[in-house]
Order: sequence, then structure tokens, then C-alpha cells
Amino acid sequence: PLQGPGSGGVCTAGRCASCGGAGQRCCDGDLCYEAGQACVGGMCGACGGPMQPACPGNSCTAGCLNDDQVCVAAGAMCGGTAGTCNANGSCTMGAMTCGGLGQICCEIGQTNVPRFCSQPGTSCSGFGTNARCQACGGMGQPCCDGQTCKTGTCGGLPQLCR
Repeated sequence: PLQGPGSGGVCTAGRCASCGGAGQRCCDGDLCYEAGQACVGGMCGACGGPMQPACPGNSCTAGCLNDDQVCVAAGAMCGGTAGTCNANGSCTMGAMTCGGLGQICCEIGQTNVPRFCSQPGTSCSGFGTNARCQACGGMGQPCCDGQTCKTGTCGGLPQLCR
């Protein structure tokens, strides 16, 4: 056993005893050990389900990520002017569809509103009206929002999941 970083307690098999578990404070680097847990407000809690924050790697069990990085079910509002969540993870408002893999990012062209991708496992990349949603969070892929990965860690230049 080793002493954990920043008062994480005693570490055994890569885990610290006093942080990173469900209902515990996050370990250094906003780390939570258990699947289905994310660091929100400094505490490890449930993620990925409807009306829960996205898990690392912009992951949700189904539906979409809204403009606040919260998972919403198909049929729910995506936020802003993006419209309604579709079962495939994109959002539709009228004839405009956005946020899915390879599609334009939602909220492009809106003033003072951050653009976002609604399909889990994607993030917005590019500039101006050419910004598109690309896959993120898998090994060798770009890091997702908040420099998170589904597996591995975010690092290097360019920032990739390793």
C-alpha cells in the first residue's frame, strides 16, 4: 500500500480508500473509480442516465447530451435552439438537424451561446460554421469535453485518449 496523493488515504491496487467511490469526494484529477460514476461538484455520483451528468467520454446510456452536458432521453429538449433529442443522438428543430456524428455542431451561428454535440461519444471540432461533431473518448481519438476519455487518460499534443 502507498500513501495516496493529496490526502487520498492509503492506496491499494491503484485505488485510494478515502476518495473516488460512489458518494465520496473525487480523487485528484476529478477521478471516480466506479463505472457509471462521474465527478460533479467535487463528489462522485451517478452519471449517464436520463437527467444525470454525462459520464467521462461524453457517455450516456441512451438519448442525447443537452447543452449543459446532461443526458436526456429521446423526445426531450436538447437546449437552446437545438430542438428535440432524436433516438440516434442528434437534435432536430424544424428542418435543422445538428449534434450527431459528422453533423454540424448545435448552436452554430447563435450569439453568446456555446456550441455543442448532442450524440454521446462526440465533441465539437473546427471553427465557425464549419465546426462538426467528431468521435471522441476512445483510444487514439481526441479527448472529449473536459479532457475526458471513456478509457485511458487524456494527454499529449494533440490531446488524445491514450
